[in-house]
Order: sequence, then C-alpha cells, then structure tokens
Amino acid sequence: TQNGRTSSQGLLDALQDPSLVATKRAGEEALLKRLARMRGGTLAGLARTLVRMKAEDAKPSAERLPEFADANMEVASLVRLARAAVRNHS
Repeated sequence: TQNGRTSSQGLLDALQDPSLVATKRAGEEALLKRLARMRGGTLAGLARTLVRMKAEDAKPSAERLPEFADANMEVASLVRLARAAVRNHS
C-alpha cells in the first residue's frame, strides 16, 4: 500500500542521511570511550543490572523487584548511570 511504501521510504531516507549516520557514530564512539574508562567491577555491575533489568522487564510491573517497577525504572537507571559516572571521574 501507499502508506507502507511511504513509511519504508522515510526510514530508508533517514538511514541514508549523512548527518544522522555521523550523529549515531559519534554517540557510539563516546559510549565506547566511557566504557573503556570504566573499571572491571563497574562494567560487571552494569552488565548484571542490564541482565536483571531484561528479566524483570518481562514480568508485570507489580511482580518485579521494587527497583525495576515501572514507577522506579527510569529513576533507578539514572541513579546507576550517575553513580558510574562519579566513580569514573574520581
């Protein structure tokens, strides 16, 4: 259908936009530099949290561990990232 083609063309146009690709590439490089500066324990803790987050996300919010409930998920993620950033700059 026309809507499907229009949507697909929009996605293709975005993927071929050099500024979008450059922005994504710069973001990836910045993330890789941050990860390279992290200590092993910090990376292990981050990995554990990501694995647990994925497992908890599959459950209804009421059945998750409190820190992974919908109401706390965004705040908890921000707190963890802030703590990791502070540890890396100390």
